[in-house]
Amino acid sequence: MNSKKLCEMLALSILVAGAAPVLAQISADSHIFAQKLVEETIAKHPELRQIGLHTTPPNSTQSVIIAINDRKKIGKKSDPDDLEVMKTGKPTAELMEKKGIYDLGFPLLDQSGAIIGTAVMEVKLSAESTKEGALNRGKIIQEELRKEIPSKEKLFETVP
Repeated sequence: MNSKKLCEMLALSILVAGAAPVLAQISADSHIFAQKLVEETIAKHPELRQIGLHTTPPNSTQSVIIAINDRKKIGKKSDPDDLEVMKTGKPTAELMEKKGIYDLGFPLLDQSGAIIGTAVMEVKLSAESTKEGALNRGKIIQEELRKEIPSKEKLFETVP
């Protein structure tokens, strides 16, 4: 085995080992409160193509997707844009015409208004044709989520 291949394998094993604690806690099969919120929100809001909740799981230092309607993305590391929303507390909106959506990022808040993560939403252009309209819909959904989340810890509670 050449040294380049060995280095690649070593780097991959380190990456996987570092991600293992997060992936062990959060997986596509997780039945946690955050996933229940996502499923209820998607059912209530047909204008959404997708919604995902990002935060740092207990005993971890890495923010990941903890709940999303496309379950195969659960456990995926949060993008820099998602982290920026969490850090600044400012919503973002990007028109993605080819996908037919507005890609929104909103601070995920608990009932006290503390930022505990990021809610990423994809609003269908067929439902909202302006950035302002998409942001208004996102704000409504952000508030609905806030009312349901007493604490960050609640997001990780197991539900039936």
